[in-house]
Formats: sequence, C-alpha cells, structure tokens
Amino acid sequence: MTYSVRSLSLPPLEHISWLSHGFAVRQEDVDVKASKSETQSKLQQRHDVLLRSEGIKPPKLNLVKQVHGNRIVIVDSLRKKRQMPEADGLVTSLAGVPIGIHVADCCAIYLVEMKHRVIGMLHSGRKGTEANIVKEGVKALRMLCHGDSTNIVAVLSPCIRECCYDVDFVSQIESQLHSQGVTEVWRHPDCTGCRSDLYYSYRKEKGQTGRMLAFMMIQNKDQD
Repeated sequence: MTYSVRSLSLPPLEHISWLSHGFAVRQEDVDVKASKSETQSKLQQRHDVLLRSEGIKPPKLNLVKQVHGNRIVIVDSLRKKRQMPEADGLVTSLAGVPIGIHVADCCAIYLVEMKHRVIGMLHSGRKGTEANIVKEGVKALRMLCHGDSTNIVAVLSPCIRECCYDVDFVSQIESQLHSQGVTEVWRHPDCTGCRSDLYYSYRKEKGQTGRMLAFMMIQNKDQD
C-alpha cells in the first residue's frame, strides 16, 4: 500500500547538500483515538515511507527511549536491532547513519556542524530544557569535532508556545544555544497547540495523540 505522508522540510537545512532531513507532521489518515499500539504502528508505516523518500532505510534509524532528561548518545557504529538506550539526544559523525527523535509539543533541535559534518538531534520540552540538554548536546557535538567546532547551525522544530503553555521553553532553548556559542539559530514559527490540524499536541489532545518524527542523516560521499 502506498501512503501519502505529510511532512515539513526546514529551510536552513534544505541547502546543505550532504544532509538528508525531515519532520513528519500529523497524518490525516491515522486515527489517534484508536489504541496506542495501533496508532504507533500506523504512524511507523508512514514514517518509513518518508525515510525511504530521503534515501534512508528505516531499520537503520537510530532512536532512543526518551525520558525527558539530558543524556546524549554518541552513535559511533551501525544500529543493532532493538537497541534503544534511555536518552534524549543523539550525535554522530558517521555518514549513512540516520538519527531521529519523536515529539508532540516538545521541541526537536537539529544541530549541524558544517566544517566537520557532525550532526545532533535533541528532544527538549520543559524538563529537558530545565536540565539543559542543549549544553550536553553541544558538548557531545564538539567532542566529535575534537574541540574545533566554529560553525554550528541550530534549527528548532514546531513546538508548543507560551500562547498554549505556561512555560516559554523555546525561548529558553534559544538562550541556552547562544550561551554555548551557537549564534546561527532558526526556529519554526508554528505552535503545535494552536495548529492541531497540522501537528500532534500532547497537551491540547490530553495525551491521546500521535508523535511526529524528526530525523537527519549525513549522506555518503557518493550522494553529495
């Protein structure tokens, strides 16, 4: 069966020739009122279609068991099936190794170090922001650059904003990035709480909702 998958491409990342990326939004044909397992299964089918369209084999996608903390996993080898450590961020310098996280109001942070071709994906909501996952993510990214990281681009996905939530964590994320020396920061203007037609919102839908997939991969040299 062929699925039509709704997704966003993030403008600052579109022009990086060696990078594949995407952000799967709300899928209109998936009923989130069904059981959690059925919803997850149907969403994974559609996310797999999107991954393949970006040249990514779905079984290779590196994910983590997200726990709203600040632990970062450095992906230094191909993913072993079902290996999913507890963490809220991934970084890698390996080409052909995709990384991703799921969100539904929290912010997906895309980090790209241009000089050394190192990437990171962070999951940061209220708790992750309080734990300053940005600091840990940037530190891990710089470690893979051997300390020589002068050009980091940060892109913030759609997330819930102060109009629908009592904590403005996206502004805190931006401040944390600046304090880590990341000056090139772009944030998507949409609030997931306001736009439940396009995004999943855990808060607005009282927990009965889907998840959006944010992902990136460094392309192999022959894909540049």
